[in-house]
Amino acid sequence: MVNEVNRKPAPQEADQTLLSDNALEELRTAITSSSGSHALKRTLQKLGATEIDYSLIEQLKKKVDRLIRSDPRQALLVAELAVSLSRLSADAAARALGERTKAMALHVLSRYAEAVEHYGLARLLYREAGREVETARVERAMVDALIY
Repeated sequence: MVNEVNRKPAPQEADQTLLSDNALEELRTAITSSSGSHALKRTLQKLGATEIDYSLIEQLKKKVDRLIRSDPRQALLVAELAVSLSRLSADAAARALGERTKAMALHVLSRYAEAVEHYGLARLLYREAGREVETARVERAMVDALIY
């Protein structure tokens, strides 16, 4: 979809470009590449991202949110990518979102103990980032996982 006023891609089109299956595979390959950070930087530039920040991890989370209902195992693969990328970020909130995303995918797959571990990491990172509302949301989700 193209916005006719300024001929730039609409926001949802930009999200789809970054989160295509090919883009996800390129990011996975770049993370595991022997050339290390150079390959990742090149891939991020190709995808229009200047760095690993909160918005990049948020886009991966949105992909997980969509997949979690239709293909939970694929959602976990994307969540693992999100957590791997987020751990390379200097932003504590981005790292927290990566952990939370993986926790959600594990939770849906009934892997409760692992989910609780990632929720716990997310909670600590959100506190570090000063994101009290997000901390509370993670704690609420963690309670549900602890019930099982």
